[in-house]
Amino acid sequence: MSETPKLLYTSIYDDHIDPIRKAYLSCHDLGLDNFTSFQIMSAFDVLSDTDEALGCFFDEALGKADYLKIYGFFSAIYLQHEAIDTLYKFIVDTKVKSICSDKAKDNVEFREIRNLRNGLSAHSSKANYGKTAYFIHRNLTQADTISFYQYEKQAHENYQGLGKVKSKTYQEIIRVHSNTVPGILKEIESRLTQQGLACLTA
Repeated sequence: MSETPKLLYTSIYDDHIDPIRKAYLSCHDLGLDNFTSFQIMSAFDVLSDTDEALGCFFDEALGKADYLKIYGFFSAIYLQHEAIDTLYKFIVDTKVKSICSDKAKDNVEFREIRNLRNGLSAHSSKANYGKTAYFIHRNLTQADTISFYQYEKQAHENYQGLGKVKSKTYQEIIRVHSNTVPGILKEIESRLTQQGLACLTA
């Protein structure tokens, strides 16, 4: 009997989430209204919770086609992106609607994992504005790998077969996520640090 592969996740709480929260709380006079301040605190809370959720996902053995965990995995990643978008917009640049979407435009791998979340755990039957459909391959999805079909409307209009199965390891997905997210959080922390120094000298 083969041993379940050990998946690895490095928490971003100590190095990124907590320092940003502390910097914000030390001087959060950013000219924000009360509701926006609550949005920011909500974003911090979501980042902490999803960081813990991802840690649990990688600590526990994932059963074959364990859908609740699969959907939770992708949702936790996307919730982090949403929380980061909120922090970036209100702390760094109000003109940026979604910093994560902007990063995805220039980063093919990062864009792919965002598309996978949309296709596998949110809009499976009508992803990409109804142009793409996904479904998880129940028999091939393993403890460390998700396997799925992906159909593009234009490419499959006259095609009757099931097509080619695609696969992606959870380790690959979290690697791309973890290579992109800390850089954005560092930018947010830097902006708050500058604001904190301004408060001290005011």
